[in-house]
Amino acid sequence: KALQSKLSSTFCALSSSKSSIRSLSIPLILSMSFQSQCVFYCAVLFSLCALTRSQPEGWRMVDRFYGFRYEISGSNLFDVGFEDAVAKQADSMGCFGWIQKSAQGTLVGEARCNKVQGPKFQEWLGQGISGSTISSFDTKIYPDTKIRLHFSSFKVLDEGRDTCFLDSPHQCPEFDEEAAESKQGHTEL
Repeated sequence: KALQSKLSSTFCALSSSKSSIRSLSIPLILSMSFQSQCVFYCAVLFSLCALTRSQPEGWRMVDRFYGFRYEISGSNLFDVGFEDAVAKQADSMGCFGWIQKSAQGTLVGEARCNKVQGPKFQEWLGQGISGSTISSFDTKIYPDTKIRLHFSSFKVLDEGRDTCFLDSPHQCPEFDEEAAESKQGHTEL
């Protein structure tokens, strides 16, 4: 009962004061049985998980960042230096990510920016640059803001690098074919 009371009070202290594990009494933990230590560490981990989920507004990743994937098609994209212009614009807006020429003749990539600059950069991408014409601009906004490939700045990737995804935009051909085949073999009742 005394051990349960101590664990309970420690758990409550961690949950309410957001104190760190270092402030706990190491001799107390070492004096516990192995089973009690397991229970204790589970309680600590649970409280830390609860703390990260209950972060105040503005401190969560989704409150601070904006991440998305895109695919751009149009005319003169490769003749006017669109890829380099995108990288330069992204860097000037504090975004990181990548752009790449795809095998289908489109430009594909991902970007992660702060919450304010992300939508502005996305809008800028959809407008194109002088001398280019955008015919299609598909995006997928990531709810968790995390992009697949991380770089310290915005990179222009070699077109030989495999960067396709499970879904659109820029879906891998093998996943697109599987979806088409599964639809052909499926009969509506």
